[in-house]
Amino acid sequence: MRVASLGNFSMYYKVLAKEIIITAFWDNRQNPEKLLKTLQNIK
Repeated sequence: MRVASLGNFSMYYKVLAKEIIITAFWDNRQNPEKLLKTLQNIK
């Protein structure tokens, strides 16, 4: 998984052979523990 920082937000994404899949947008001002739980639920 990769991440792009966009000011107060981050975009988490995967790069596959023929597509890019955006898995999450995140407001960086939130609790980082909540981010870990959110990313663990993504398959």
